This record gives sequence, C-alpha cells and structure tokens, in this order.
Amino acid sequence: MSLKSVLLVMALTSGLASLPRGHAAEPITSMNQLVRMSRCELEQLYRAAAPATAPDGFVKGRAIWLDTKHPVLKSRATQILWQGKYFLDDATIRNRVFGIRAFRADVFNGESWLDGGPSLIMDYQNSSKLFSDVRDEVRELSPGLYIGITYLRKCPTPELAMFFALEDRKSKCR
Repeated sequence: MSLKSVLLVMALTSGLASLPRGHAAEPITSMNQLVRMSRCELEQLYRAAAPATAPDGFVKGRAIWLDTKHPVLKSRATQILWQGKYFLDDATIRNRVFGIRAFRADVFNGESWLDGGPSLIMDYQNSSKLFSDVRDEVRELSPGLYIGITYLRKCPTPELAMFFALEDRKSKCR
C-alpha cells in the first residue's frame, strides 16, 4: 500500500479526508477541495460518508467532472449553467439552472448504486422528461457539505457519469 493510500485510509477512519496529490492530510471543508480530487478518491470519500438527510431550501452546487484535463476550470464554467438544488420539501427538489428553478426530481432514502449503502436519492425518472435517465445520490461528508454521484440509466447497467458537491451554509456552525 502506498503512503498516499495509507494517509487517505487514516484520514477517512479518523473522520477526516485527505487532500490528494501530495498534500498533507487536511479535513475536507469545501467544494473547492472536492473538484480537485480523482474519481478513485471521490469514490472512497463517498463510501466513507454518512447518509444524508434532505437540507432545507437552496443548496449551492458544484459539478465535479471526471477524466478531463482541466476539471477545476470545467467545474467553474458549469456554474454558469447549474448552480445547485432547491430542496422544496422532503420529497421534491428542483435544480437551479441559469438562476431559475428547473428539472424536478423525486427525493427519497434508498440504496446506493455504488455500494448498496443508504443514500439520499434524487430520481428524475418519473418527474422529468428531459432527464428521465438521470439519478443522483447524496451523502454528507461534514455538516453542510455533501458529495453526490450522478448516474445515467444505461443498458445493461447504470453508468456513473459524474460527481457533484453541495454546500448548505445554513447548516454550518458559525
């Protein structure tokens, strides 16, 4: 096992997550840290994260693109299009796209397609014609900071399309 892997495992088991690529172990406290991580590191964080409860109201979001040369730049550019999610009640969200509420999804607790563990699911299958093949899963990394996975329903199995982060500043201790 490499030193980097040992540090990540130690950080995860202590309730902290390490920064990738040669950084010292630090807690993950922002979306900016997550957009710099690899797919493997994001999957490890997701697997170690706690099941999420639905936040209330608007929660800022950040797309995390995989397998691209400039993931941070692409994430920033995506913020023009997608800014986050409105949790309208315990059973419904709408995405904030170009500053307006769009693309409804049903929200419920369910099993993760990644590891079978409990996750907060946002499913567009029965609520959005345009994105009916999309399903999001969310877990909580720390109070008010969430990591999510977007899946596309593909045959024969779903495809992990991307990760995303949500940050609910209302939930953070001040």
